[in-house]
Amino acid sequence: MTEAGEVCGVWARSEDIWGKRDSFLYHYRDYSDRVDNRYSFFISGPNSEVDDWVKGGVMARSSLARSSPYFGVFRIGEHQGIRIQYRISPKGPTMAKEKRLGPEGLFDADTLVFVRLSLSKNGHRARAWGSVDGHEWTDLGLYEFPEPLKYQGIGVNSHGVARGAKFLFGVPGDGLRPEFNRGWVDWDGTRRWRVNRFAD
Repeated sequence: MTEAGEVCGVWARSEDIWGKRDSFLYHYRDYSDRVDNRYSFFISGPNSEVDDWVKGGVMARSSLARSSPYFGVFRIGEHQGIRIQYRISPKGPTMAKEKRLGPEGLFDADTLVFVRLSLSKNGHRARAWGSVDGHEWTDLGLYEFPEPLKYQGIGVNSHGVARGAKFLFGVPGDGLRPEFNRGWVDWDGTRRWRVNRFAD
């Protein structure tokens, strides 16, 4: 049996990607030089002793501020669907839209969830898709931002610092390895995180 693709494990102990200020681990790169990119990942979530609202996903932000506008597509805990989240303006509220894919519409920890994020129009338009098999894709939504979303990467939150959460992000076998190699951010500056691979 062959590997499905290169895998990166991201562990964080944080608050939430929600509200007007985010708290999560962001493994990212500044793409000011070429903002338009497209990412495809399969995501495996944690399966026990974690909060129901842990999140792992791919996102793009206009800045590294905790209240930055952003757009992301996420796997949420266990037995939930795929969600897009976005913040339109700095310090504004978080908006969300969830879709149930597949026959059951819910995912247990052993199920791989496939997500895709595309940045176009010089980083001003973000669009996301979800899939249960990596072949048939469902459009989850899009939004156009006044500022380019140049900070792009993968993020994880544990929805509470008492327990951590780990997500595995995989690049499909025919996909390009992401260039997230310029830093990790844990929003309060405390080293309570870990990233294995997808880093030079």
